[in-house]
Amino acid sequence: MKKAFKVEFTLSGDLAELYAVTIAERGEGISLEQMNRSLVVAGVLQHLSALIVQGYFDELKASRLKEIMNRVLQKALGKGVIPDAIELFGKHAPDRDSDKDRRESLLKGLERLEQMIKNKDLPPEILINEASILKKKLDKFVYGLGA
Repeated sequence: MKKAFKVEFTLSGDLAELYAVTIAERGEGISLEQMNRSLVVAGVLQHLSALIVQGYFDELKASRLKEIMNRVLQKALGKGVIPDAIELFGKHAPDRDSDKDRRESLLKGLERLEQMIKNKDLPPEILINEASILKKKLDKFVYGLGA
């Protein structure tokens, strides 16, 4: 089933400041629409990955979500890139050295975030900070692909 949403919202304060920097650093050839879509894709995938890792969804729903996440990632990265959305970029042989470095950095960041999520004693602020770092790396990688 095809779904479509038109998302409109207002950013203010610190988030607006961060968004302004993101716009300024988006690079040549990347439209505002591409950038915004990449931000939403990265955020949704990151959020759902964390919920799945935490066991928030039952097995059936988690499995369905992983299928959809894989399709979204395959559309952005190419077919056969990843066997499991939670692994993100781990199984694909990179085309360029810079892609390889970015993929390895993303994998390490994801593994670190997954371990931190499993640690129930950590305050949410630490998880949010770690997730923000990983999101920045993911955004940079996706922008590099021209997604």
